[in-house]
Amino acid sequence: KALLGLKEVSVTPAVAAHADPKETLYFFAARYLEKLLPQCKRIGIGVGQTLYKVAEQLTPQKVKERPDFFSVAGFSGTDNPYLQASVILDNFARPFQGYCHYNNFSICTSCARMSPLEITRFQELQAAYQKIDTVVLSIGGPFSKSYPYLEEFSLAVSRSEVLQALQRPHGNLLGHVFYDEYECLQLPQGYCITSMGLQDLEAATNVICIAGGQQKVEAIISAAKQHYINVLITDETTALQMLHTLKKEKPE
Repeated sequence: KALLGLKEVSVTPAVAAHADPKETLYFFAARYLEKLLPQCKRIGIGVGQTLYKVAEQLTPQKVKERPDFFSVAGFSGTDNPYLQASVILDNFARPFQGYCHYNNFSICTSCARMSPLEITRFQELQAAYQKIDTVVLSIGGPFSKSYPYLEEFSLAVSRSEVLQALQRPHGNLLGHVFYDEYECLQLPQGYCITSMGLQDLEAATNVICIAGGQQKVEAIISAAKQHYINVLITDETTALQMLHTLKKEKPE
């Protein structure tokens, strides 16, 4: 927490030797969100397997005022439920009796080909993102060649160019491929990532990242240093790996 300047870090315990750390993470993340989200008014929900699984663990909650839930990421593909923003949004909003606001754009699209109505809806969605107080997301480590998002990125630039750009150390937040020093993958003119922008993440009051796994350690550290996230929920093994990495980086 101190090394990365985070507001809060929650480390899920290793409950049993045979327990799956991912399932433990999903369970305890759901309990954390059940306490926090009833206090929030405008909540953004990302995509990915982690959030899909966390949503399955949520239980019905009593709320004084029904919150607004927003998809803060576009969708990708047609056969992977973990990348369908609307599915995950519904599953998060239901236990809190929330109102849903959907992002029906693909993760990466040609803005130049949008109809006037689509442009209006896209602009309204981006304006709404600037008023969100709490974001719940996960983080992706380095892309593999078979990752579904590459289908969308390859519409904008050739697959070989994308793969070359991804050879650098990077992470993935809401479809944004980011490097260190506030740099991200640049798309050709006319194309855009339809998710909530990284600058809007920096401005949000709470950005809760639920993530674990060795392959995500560098990406989590980078996202925290760049203030894209300010609350981390992770497992004990990942937390220890992060500490080890940060101590190596720290000058004597």
